[in-house]
Amino acid sequence: MKGLILKELLSLRKTLGFLAVYMVIFPALIFQGGGADFAALIVLVFASTAGMGLYSADESARAYPYIRALPVSPRQIVTARYATQLGIDLVGVMIGLAITLITHGAVAEFLMSALVMVMLLVCLSAPLMYRFDSSRGRLAMLAVTSGAIAVGFVLAKTVFSGAAIEWTAIDAFIDGHLLGMFALTLVLFALILAISWTLSCQIVRKKEA
Repeated sequence: MKGLILKELLSLRKTLGFLAVYMVIFPALIFQGGGADFAALIVLVFASTAGMGLYSADESARAYPYIRALPVSPRQIVTARYATQLGIDLVGVMIGLAITLITHGAVAEFLMSALVMVMLLVCLSAPLMYRFDSSRGRLAMLAVTSGAIAVGFVLAKTVFSGAAIEWTAIDAFIDGHLLGMFALTLVLFALILAISWTLSCQIVRKKEA
């Protein structure tokens, strides 16, 4: 397992170098422009994007035949990939959290947003990337994400009933139920992560059959 994770990190060694620069310089520029909240989240986007690059890196190196020849199970292959992606995202979360604390931002809201972003950028991308190649997987992810956003708008409009969505009402609702919303998001994240991991294991197992 450690060898697989090391392989994942080595395949991103150049990307991680650029990522480190972007995660320092770009958020600093945004912070100077007054967008501290956005800076904290953009760090996580950069981190998740780097993690998603693992799939295209394996395709470019034609690594799959060699990985499958190793005495490792599909579960170990998938677990190593998820561990690497979540580890990179954790670094992004910690940097984003530091920015949030420095700017006296809302920690719970940032963490809740971070969980939602990881759900979309890791839990959703992994099965799609394994099922399709990286290019088609990104297109499928874009389609699913767009559909989820559209459904979210419809639900928000239904819950807050009105001709237009009142964002102030949504913000007030979230602020009034912040701890409950965070706990629900955490449980939902754990559930979706387990489902995503299981699906990815099944996809990789079928490809090896």
